[in-house]
Amino acid sequence: MGNTVSNESTDSAKMPTKIPKHLQPIKRKSPPKKSTPPQASGSKPIAKLNLGGTNVFNQESASSIVQFRWSQGRRFPNIENIEYFLPNDQTEQDRHRVQFYVIRWAFGSRHIVPPEIKPKLIEGIKVLDINCGPGLWVGHPILDMAQDFEKSTFYLVDICNLLPQTSSTSIDSYTPVKLEERQEEKNFTFITHNIIQNKQLPFESNHFDFIQQNLTAFTYKQEDWPLILKELLRVTKPGGYIQLIEVDLTPHHMGPRTELWLEQGKLEQMLSNIGLVDIQCNFVSIPVGSWGLDIGHLWKENYEAFFESAKPFLIEMMEISSREYKKQMRIVMEELDEYKTFTNVYLIWGRVPDEQ
Repeated sequence: MGNTVSNESTDSAKMPTKIPKHLQPIKRKSPPKKSTPPQASGSKPIAKLNLGGTNVFNQESASSIVQFRWSQGRRFPNIENIEYFLPNDQTEQDRHRVQFYVIRWAFGSRHIVPPEIKPKLIEGIKVLDINCGPGLWVGHPILDMAQDFEKSTFYLVDICNLLPQTSSTSIDSYTPVKLEERQEEKNFTFITHNIIQNKQLPFESNHFDFIQQNLTAFTYKQEDWPLILKELLRVTKPGGYIQLIEVDLTPHHMGPRTELWLEQGKLEQMLSNIGLVDIQCNFVSIPVGSWGLDIGHLWKENYEAFFESAKPFLIEMMEISSREYKKQMRIVMEELDEYKTFTNVYLIWGRVPDEQ
C-alpha cells in the first residue's frame, strides 16, 4: 500500500511574519493583452473568470438568489437531495480561506499535488477539482493553479453556481463537455452539476490526468463514497492520479455524515478498493489553541467558526437551545488549550493502472 509520513507541529514552529515563499505566486511574464470578442449566449460552456483584481466571486445577483435559502441568518444551498449541512455564505467562505491557508502552510506547498504531477502541470495536462465548498475567492487553490500553470486546463464541478457574475454551464443529465470548444486564452471552466443526483460526472471516460477532491467529508454520506470514487476512476486517464485531502475534524453527534471515513487507513483502503496503485499517504498534525502559537490560534479560530457554521443544523438535531449550544461550545474551546488538542490533515493519492 502506501508510505506514511508524519510532519508534526511543535511549540517552536512559529508562523512567519510575511507570506511564506511556497505560498507566493509563481513569477511569470505577463501575456500580451487581447481584446475578447463578445460571446453569444449559450454558445460555449465556458465560465469567464477574472482571475485577478476585484474579487467577483463574493458578489450576488438576482438570478443567484433562487439557489439559496436562509436559516438563523445564514445562507445555505437551496437544492433538494443534498446532505451538506454547512452554509455557503461569506462567513463560511472566510473560514475556508483560513482553513486552506493553514493546510497549505502545514504541508509547506502552494500547490499540494503528487510529486509526479508537478512537472506535468507545467507541461500542460487536464485537471478536475470536485466541490469548491462555500465558494471561490481570489487566491483559492484551484484558481492559483490555473494562474500558475497556464498550459494546463482546469475544470471545477460543484452543486451550486457560485460565480453569479460569470457564465457557466448547468448540466442536469450526462452531457460530455466538448473541450475543443474552449477559448484558447482561458484555462478554467466551472460546471454546475450534482454528482449524487445524476449518479455520474458530466465527462467522457479516460479524460483527466489529475483529479483532486478536498474537504468533502461533510458533503457525502457513507453510502455515496463508492459511487463518487468509481466516477473519479472512470474519468481519469490510465496513468493519471486521484488525490484526496480530508481534515480529521470529527465533532460528536453528527450521524452518518461523519463516519470514520476521515481516518488514514479508511482513505487508503477506499482508493485501493477502486483499483488504484502506488498509493501514498501523508499527514500533518496541526495544533489547536494557544499552545500551538500562531498556527494554533488560527486553527482554533477555524474550529470556532466551524461550530458556528454548523449551529443551525446541530441545534435542530440535538434538540437544544441556542443558549445551551453556546455554553457547550465555550467548554469545548477551553479544553482545546487545556489538553493540547491537535488534528491530523490527511493527504492520500494513487495512480490509475496503465491498463484498466
